[in-house]
Amino acid sequence: MSNIGTLVHVVDDDESVREAVGSLIRSAGWRAESFSSAQEFLASTRAEGPSCLVLDVELPGLSGLDLQQELAKADVQIPIVFLTGRANIPMSVRAMKAGALDFLTKPIDDEVLLNSIRKGIAHYQTPRQPRPGTLPSLAAIDDVRLEERVKERTRIARELHDTLLQSFQGLMLLFQTEVGRLPPGQTKEALEKALDTGDQAIVEARNAIHDLRSSTMAASELVEAVKALGDELASQDSARFRLIVEGPPRNLQPIVRDEIYRIAREALRNAFRHAQAHRIEAEIHYSDKVLRVRIRDDGRGMGPEIVEEGVIRHYGLRGMCERATQVGGQLNVWSGTGAGTEIELNIPGSIAYRTTPARARWWRRLQPKQDN
Repeated sequence: MSNIGTLVHVVDDDESVREAVGSLIRSAGWRAESFSSAQEFLASTRAEGPSCLVLDVELPGLSGLDLQQELAKADVQIPIVFLTGRANIPMSVRAMKAGALDFLTKPIDDEVLLNSIRKGIAHYQTPRQPRPGTLPSLAAIDDVRLEERVKERTRIARELHDTLLQSFQGLMLLFQTEVGRLPPGQTKEALEKALDTGDQAIVEARNAIHDLRSSTMAASELVEAVKALGDELASQDSARFRLIVEGPPRNLQPIVRDEIYRIAREALRNAFRHAQAHRIEAEIHYSDKVLRVRIRDDGRGMGPEIVEEGVIRHYGLRGMCERATQVGGQLNVWSGTGAGTEIELNIPGSIAYRTTPARARWWRRLQPKQDN
């Protein structure tokens, strides 16, 4: 089979691996298309023609095994060669049972990988039309999942407000009435403190319900929300706050928008509370390929022991990393004693934005240029 027109897709969250494998693929005469996540691959538009997929297992968001399952559900026939640095027997068995052509481990000999790709291309079958009732577009898989999460969060928020919160407020009113009848003394003071704690719990519950419902609100600007938060925190602190926006703001997926804001909120609060900084900046960068949010300060910074362990238990970094992973993003932290701190969140544009112009570009790039 001629290599002309053959496209090999590479899905790996390690940029150096994508570049190395892509270079190897092109050296063999094939075309290479790289993606940093399963969601980014699903959001692209597939073209007809011979192809093969070189796929990592551990990816942000959907794993490689999850992607294999989604492709099978959508009835997409594409040979898959797994290439991973962390393999075990159950993982490889699952992949091979699901139809993987090969399961290779890093580091890999160039010729071994090329032979697996050749075998995959030889086994290539033209994708069949989706079965009736299946999703017409792979990109729609992610959108459907996001909408399902929005609906579920709205349902939970409504039930919490209409049942648990209302019942708790009723109990608080009863206790307040009875406490008011008690004579002054230690018992009454203790119960009043308990009631104050209960009032605070109600406030926190209302805030949590508001956060759950926020995905269904009219698209609020992330820029405006971050600016309002930064200005509010700066009014209570001596540090100066500045917001930098690069590129025209875009409409974001509701769930993604909410998680981005919560990560930025945690980072800004930590900077104002702990950094002892003079200047604190937030930067939001919009481009077709990536949405990037940076929070940085010129404060006292964090020592290497905190940064290295921060993902586990310091300054809320663990929660921030988990939120980033849940929406297919990546969180990076740079800091040093006396050198300030920078937190960077990167989310592929194919995941972050409601509409992604880049979705149609894959196919256009594959078309031969027309002579005028």
